[in-house]
Amino acid sequence: WDRGGGRAAAGAAASPLRITCGEILAKVARPPRSAPKSSRRESGGFQGPRPSLSDILAEVEELKARLLRSTQEMASMQETNRGLQDALQQKEAMVGQAQLENSALARQAQELQGQCGQLEATVQAQTQEVAQLREEVRHGELVRRKLSNTVLELKGNIRVFCRVRPAIPTDAAATDATCFPHDLDDDKTVQLRLAGAKTATGEAAVKVHSFTFDKVFRPSASNEAVFAEISQLVQSAVDGYRVCIFAYGATGSGKTFTMEGPPAVGQGCDISGPARGLIPRAVSQVFETVAALQPQGWTYTVTAQFLEIYNDAIQDLLAVVPGCTRGGVGRAEA
Repeated sequence: WDRGGGRAAAGAAASPLRITCGEILAKVARPPRSAPKSSRRESGGFQGPRPSLSDILAEVEELKARLLRSTQEMASMQETNRGLQDALQQKEAMVGQAQLENSALARQAQELQGQCGQLEATVQAQTQEVAQLREEVRHGELVRRKLSNTVLELKGNIRVFCRVRPAIPTDAAATDATCFPHDLDDDKTVQLRLAGAKTATGEAAVKVHSFTFDKVFRPSASNEAVFAEISQLVQSAVDGYRVCIFAYGATGSGKTFTMEGPPAVGQGCDISGPARGLIPRAVSQVFETVAALQPQGWTYTVTAQFLEIYNDAIQDLLAVVPGCTRGGVGRAEA
């Protein structure tokens, strides 16, 4: 802009905005539409000071700076947009992969549902088969009980066994003797030889008395052998039948040894050793049988009493008597 009011060519010094300085001055110098008429000159000029070239150049530089910032912001946004597009493509790829996996899992779930249905049918069939087998086992157990009881009845509801104890030092002076038949197959007969009066020739007369029992146990027989003979009676008691086993004999004949076992170290009898008596063996068999039948659905309630009959009196060996110091022996009414 020259002082004579003419426009100078600014093509060489044009800004990147593609606008000439003259156009900027025209825009700056143009008065607002709402300005009063008094502010205009009659000749078409403006009143007041005109903007200087430095102000115009400063405004141009500010516009350039704003344009540069806008360009940088646009580039940054474009870069962010490209990043978002890349992320979107990755997410779309992940979604596609997830959809494929979901389809595969859905097919697998359908297959598993089919297999589950087959397994349920198999389990139901096996459950019915197990129930049928259990019923057959229960029926077989009932048949076994009846047959076992029939066998015991054929052998005799009342059976008497005889056990001969070994000789002890106090028996050395005895002239009587106990012997057995020479026939080893005969385990039911025992002979008692008694020394009688002398005959006319001076020889000692011997009287022989033979006794027959359901079973005779020789002095060499063990408690295990004796229990093997009566174990079927214990099984019959577990089956629900009434069974009574007792030992009868004179003092020192071996009743305690047979029923309870040999003396233990300290006090009482050995109830766990190989020579234990009939009572601990019977108790063990009862609980072993109960444990074996529980998986088959049988339920048992076991109660026990420990009594002793001595001199026509019944002693309850498990009773707790206040003030008693010898194992709690009480008296029970017959």
